[in-house]
Amino acid sequence: MANFAERGGSILYAYSEAYHRICRATQIVCLRLRTRHASLASYGRSDSEVTNDMRNAGLAAVCFVVLAAGVFGQRAAEIPNPAIDMDGYLKIAGEAARHRSTRRLTEGEFIRMSRQPGTVVLDARSGAKYREMHVKGAVNLSFPDITVESLGRLFPDKETRILIYCNNNFENAEEPFPKKMATASLNISTYISLYTYGYRNVYELGPLVDIGATKLEMVASVDTRK
Repeated sequence: MANFAERGGSILYAYSEAYHRICRATQIVCLRLRTRHASLASYGRSDSEVTNDMRNAGLAAVCFVVLAAGVFGQRAAEIPNPAIDMDGYLKIAGEAARHRSTRRLTEGEFIRMSRQPGTVVLDARSGAKYREMHVKGAVNLSFPDITVESLGRLFPDKETRILIYCNNNFENAEEPFPKKMATASLNISTYISLYTYGYRNVYELGPLVDIGATKLEMVASVDTRK
């Protein structure tokens, strides 16, 4: 069984390498075609003749890439997993992005809403980072632990107003709030996940605030403020 898995992995790796080489070769062909266009024009060939040559060669290159993509797409389709749905994720992520666009709060709005009844502040960082420092009153549910069951225990009513924040909301506190790439911000992942599970009354702390100047009341096991 192990040998079979190893052979399967080797085949997939070989396919992946071949695909990337095809794409790279196509880029080189296109570059050479542009160079050839300039060269042929300099030898007195008409623009229409050169353009036709370019069009034909370009179509051939595109067909080559499409055929290669079809082969690899078919290969991917041969590895079914009903528990993973990338197309479904991308669709609902787009819906969540539109929903989120009007639900990002200023620091003052976040503080005001957090004090209102029926509101819960959610910290989706790891338990370790939560214990190092968190917004006072926030509950912790680490992002990898978000499931139908865990959310149901924490928020049995899907109309509960949930406020979220993440690492990328605070600066000058690298230990409890290590920075992620902007496109991998935990707020984004958490918002999409909550939306996917049917929680739509969600709001997000918008700005990047200095941990030493924030008006949010923080709880820390070690004082990291300067």
